[in-house]
Amino acid sequence: MKLRLTAALLLFAALAFAGEAHWTVPERVQVHAEKVFLADLLVSADGRPAPSELATIFITRAPDPGGTRILTGPFIHTRLQAVGLGDVTVPAEVRIERPGTVIESALGEAAVREYIRQHATWSTDQYEVKILRTHAPLHVDEGEVTARIGEPGPRRLAGQASYQIEYVQNGRRVAQAMIAVEVHVKATVYRAAHQLRHGAVLTETDLTETEVDLANVTGEPITDRSQLVGARVTRTVHEGDVLVAGSVKPAPVVACGEAVMIVAQRGCVMVRAFGIAQQGGAVGDMIKVKNSQSNKVILARVVDSHTVQVPF
Repeated sequence: MKLRLTAALLLFAALAFAGEAHWTVPERVQVHAEKVFLADLLVSADGRPAPSELATIFITRAPDPGGTRILTGPFIHTRLQAVGLGDVTVPAEVRIERPGTVIESALGEAAVREYIRQHATWSTDQYEVKILRTHAPLHVDEGEVTARIGEPGPRRLAGQASYQIEYVQNGRRVAQAMIAVEVHVKATVYRAAHQLRHGAVLTETDLTETEVDLANVTGEPITDRSQLVGARVTRTVHEGDVLVAGSVKPAPVVACGEAVMIVAQRGCVMVRAFGIAQQGGAVGDMIKVKNSQSNKVILARVVDSHTVQVPF
């Protein structure tokens, strides 16, 4: 009860102060927050600010940034009467304006193009970016806006992909949207000169070189010939098919039953021992190796055709 009485006295004092000034409500009111309070609507002839107590009396939600909202005079007059300011002049309509920044899609499109430029393995004259789908203008509060790609970006750049764009003001995300693009890339790839069976080791005669648009190729084409010659086919590849990642793997450099040197190193200490490979493997593969001295079978990574290393 005492709190209510105190609040009423404060409001009465504020209104008594307000009565000393000539207050009006203009036809256009500009706000910068999400809510409109009674103090936002009042203007005094001598430039005096409205009492702070009136800044807690909610009137309506503000329009979106860059938008407007119309309040009728009778609606505002009723609110003023409720706090003892019924003699304030009010126009027939009051336009509530909220300044804002319009984000055009070109800002996000530029961010996508820059992302592709930074991550592409091709020169800029090899590829072309086409915008397939973008977004309508977005309205946010006033201030400078930057665009960034939401992480992670698409793994495959060539072909069609959608990018999530985050728009940021003062380090805070204020909006997001999606932009779909299609990237056309002219690149040299390698096709199977004839049908290649599973397990075959590729030679120069198995490959034909051709230039294609990578947007029309399914998978990640292998564009480096050195990665193909000597590699082993992992599945049947038909004549004319483009060789892609997953269709071949490096050929084993260590065969099952071959003698290898086992190397184990920790810090400055290195231990070597002879062993026998229990599996074949390419460089980087983990294979089983039998230590010739202890007869224990361990896992080691293939370093080259004569060496395996025990990881720690």
